Formats: sequence, C-alpha cells, structure tokens
Amino acid sequence: MFTLVEIFWRASLDELKQGSIETENHFICLLCGKHFEKGIVYPEGGVLYEARRYMQLHINHEHGSVFEYLLNLDKKLTGLTEHQKGLLRLFYEGKTDKEIQKVLGIGSSSTIRNHRYMLKEKERQAKVFLALSELVWKSISPERDFIGLHPSAAMIDDRYNITNTEEDRILDRYFPDGRSGKLKEFPRKDKVRLII
Repeated sequence: MFTLVEIFWRASLDELKQGSIETENHFICLLCGKHFEKGIVYPEGGVLYEARRYMQLHINHEHGSVFEYLLNLDKKLTGLTEHQKGLLRLFYEGKTDKEIQKVLGIGSSSTIRNHRYMLKEKERQAKVFLALSELVWKSISPERDFIGLHPSAAMIDDRYNITNTEEDRILDRYFPDGRSGKLKEFPRKDKVRLII
C-alpha cells in the first residue's frame, strides 16, 4: 500500500480536482488520507450516503474545498505568487473584472484581463510541460525515480532529491529488523531524517 504522499503525487489531474481517488474497495481522500469503503452506507444528518457521495461530503465539511486546499499549498508546489493566488480565488468566486478591480484597488479592468491572460498562458505552459515530463519519466528506469513530496512540506530543497533506491537503502540501514521494527540510531543528516 502506498503512503498518502505517494497517493497524492500519483493521482491524475481529475482525481486531484475532485480531492479523492477510487481504489477497488475504497475512496481515499487525497487531502487527509481518510478512506470510505465501497458498499457501506454512511449516515450523516439523518440521511444515508454511499461511499462516493460521503467522500464529497467529507471533503466539503473537513477541508472546505479542494480548490482552497490546493491553493494554500506551498509556493514551491503551486508556483503561484500571493497576488496570483488572490486573483485565482476571486476568479473562482465568480467575480467580474469590475468587482476584482474594486477589491484589489487596480486602476483599470484591462489590467485584470491581462492578469487572466497571463494565468491562461501559465496553464498552457503547464500542460505542455506535463506532457514533456511524462514522456521523459516514462523513459527513466524506476531506480532513478524520485519519491514524492509531502503536500504540506514547507522548505523544499535538495534534501528532497531522494530516489526510491536511496530511500530503500537508508530504511534498510536504519531499520535492520524490518520497516516495522525499531530504529537502530537517530540519523544526523536532515535528508536521512526526512526519509525516516
């Protein structure tokens, strides 16, 4: 079974947008890891819900919205400035260019249109980069594949450049009796502590 971090980074774009993934037997929340079993009926407020619908209720009640969760991820994960995040939030709320102009105190609505255009340009670039990235990673061997980042990781730097092979080697070294056994010693290096 994968960790929540691995599940989050392996999720498709559609799964990220809905905030959950569907496995053979469960629906798993990508935001907190909570899962609901298929075939079970879950009661909420006097109403009975099947697992798929209950997952949607869980996300709305516990996390507000997937949009807010993703928007509040670290800048290193989103690539968005605070100003861009603010604009996206206002666009998401359905505000008109005039309303956004008033909220932000910007001189003209053409400035808002320009910001909208720049964000659409960033979206197009991201799609092309995603396609290129998938083509590249498909050709790389699994031992050179990097482990996923935790979505709430605050300071992302070179310490996070960890391959799956490196992770396995370090875990085997520090947990000689198996991964569920005792930690042999507390590591000094930050990178090793991140893995453990």
